[in-house]
Amino acid sequence: MNDREFNPKFPLRGKGPRVYISYSFKDQALATSINHALTARGLQVTQDDAESLVSQHLPTALSARIENSEVLLCLLTEIANRSNWCRQEIDLALRRVKDTRSLKLLPVVFSTENLYAPISEWSYIDATRHSFSAGIPLALVDKIHKECLGVVELLPLSKNNPFSFDYERVSGLIEHGRD
Repeated sequence: MNDREFNPKFPLRGKGPRVYISYSFKDQALATSINHALTARGLQVTQDDAESLVSQHLPTALSARIENSEVLLCLLTEIANRSNWCRQEIDLALRRVKDTRSLKLLPVVFSTENLYAPISEWSYIDATRHSFSAGIPLALVDKIHKECLGVVELLPLSKNNPFSFDYERVSGLIEHGRD
């Protein structure tokens, strides 16, 4: 997919949800392609590679990246499904979802072979039927983008004045999180 194919009317300009891509480094081309497509749509995407993690304690570094994200995008290929690191990232995410509900776990399944059991219990984006001969299909990027945007909480407008916020509800969101 060419990054210029999508030209939104109201680009997020890098202010969209923070997305961390979990993938096997052997699938780097796939992850990079999806990263570029989502970044072009204004999402804040983090994708590690072997060099970005050099000299770091991996469990601590990966945990911090997941903690600083609103969406964990898991690219589950046949290789990733066998990766202990991908499974550890999923486990970290599942604990955060259970404890705080402040993370969206978004699995994109490219292969169901050896699919990690906890993922089989989640609703996921099924990418097993897509052809990637011409790159990442726009329809798949659209689905991922839409799901990532689902974590955005818009501030409620006043019912009496559409040009101001409902300050009572905004205060509640600040104090208690999503309602």
